[in-house]
Amino acid sequence: MYEDTGLIFAGEVFMAKSTDGVPGALNGPINVPSLQITPPTAEVRNRISRQPASYGQALDVVNTPSDPSQVTITFDSLPSELLAETLGGTLEDHAVGAGSVTAETVFLVYGQWIKLAHTSIDMAEPNRPVVTDQATTTALVAGTDYEIHPEAGMVKALKESAAVEVSVQYSYLAEAGQTILGGTEIEKPRYIELIGKNLATNRRGRLIIWEGRLNANQAMDLMQSEFVTGQLGGQLRTPPGKKSPYEFTSLN
Repeated sequence: MYEDTGLIFAGEVFMAKSTDGVPGALNGPINVPSLQITPPTAEVRNRISRQPASYGQALDVVNTPSDPSQVTITFDSLPSELLAETLGGTLEDHAVGAGSVTAETVFLVYGQWIKLAHTSIDMAEPNRPVVTDQATTTALVAGTDYEIHPEAGMVKALKESAAVEVSVQYSYLAEAGQTILGGTEIEKPRYIELIGKNLATNRRGRLIIWEGRLNANQAMDLMQSEFVTGQLGGQLRTPPGKKSPYEFTSLN
């Protein structure tokens, strides 16, 4: 029965890779400020009268399919999995074991950084780096002759007399995490499920998008002062065995 109600929806969003509408392991719940669905577009075909009494009027009007339904989803939940989505990338584990280098040769530059072979340099005693002038075998003085950026694994000369070829002895720490290979997944077939309720009626609802052929379609400003948002958008596909590309169920 018809009932005049408004709609303000609050819900949890879950997203996964879709294989013909079947989701894999789902990420979520995701905080989603915006989830927009655009209905399919149509191209109009008219048969215009050339008869005197109805000249210029449409004798037939037919809407033919053009672009399918589309979705745009914006989210500010950005763990590694969703950051990879936003950067059009894929995710892989990152693991580096601890180790040491006895003599890495580099040429220091006054006022500019030179990359070492490793990052996460151990600056604690007794592993603090030792930088030696190759020509004189004299140890340079940290903070006077050179500076090391431990997180980045970089070294620079602090004065012109220290801009020489040196041997660097150092240890580096173990690292564990995840690496995003940006720009490696242009098309993302994704299953999206929204579960929540209409705050105007307190009725529960469920939206299922079986398979959106999505792509990262928004630039990401990693240095902005507000919370960073990610965005995916694309057209919706109707998988085999489904009646529509998406469905919304309102529960009593």
